[in-house]
Amino acid sequence: IEPRPRSHRTQRARGPPAAGVRRSPAAPGWTVPRAIANIAGRERTTPAMSIQPFSIAVPEAVLDDLARRLDATIWPQTLEDAGWDYGTELETLRDLVEHWRHRFDWRAREAELNRFPQFQVALGGATVHFIHARHRDRAKPIMPLVLTHGWPSTFYELTAVVEPLTQAGFEVVIPSLPGY
Repeated sequence: IEPRPRSHRTQRARGPPAAGVRRSPAAPGWTVPRAIANIAGRERTTPAMSIQPFSIAVPEAVLDDLARRLDATIWPQTLEDAGWDYGTELETLRDLVEHWRHRFDWRAREAELNRFPQFQVALGGATVHFIHARHRDRAKPIMPLVLTHGWPSTFYELTAVVEPLTQAGFEVVIPSLPGY
C-alpha cells in the first residue's frame, strides 16, 4: 500500500478513522478504503449480492392491450408532399403498425431472447439485467469475457456472438445498461 502524498490537505491520520475506512495494519497511521481491504480478503463488510434468474415473459393481457390500442389509432391528417419534414411519414407509420399488429410474432421473439441464461442483480440501487453463458463442457478451461453495449443499443445485438465464444471456451457475460 502506497502512502498518500502529503500536502496542505492531507496529513497522516490521527484519531479514529472515517466511516468506510480502516487503519492499515502494515503501516500504522495510514488508512485503507474498506473496499481494498475486502479485496485483500481481510474483512467482509458488504452483504452478498442476490442474483436472481430472469426470463422475459410478457403476459398475454399486455399483448392484447397493445393490439387494442394499435387498432384504435387515430391517424392524423398530413400535408401534401410533406414527406418526413414534419416527422414520420404517415404511410411508413401505417405499415409499421400493420406489421406490429398482424405479422410480428412476439412469442417467437420472446423465445429467441430467452435462449440464453439471464439474471438480474441489484447494484447500487439499480437492477441490472445480464446474460451469463458458459461452455457446456466444464472440464474445458473457461475464461470470462464481458461484452458491453452502448446507448441506444441493447444486449440483443451481442447475442449473435455468444454461441461462437462459448464454443471457443469463453464464459460470456453481457450486462444491459441499467434501465434498458
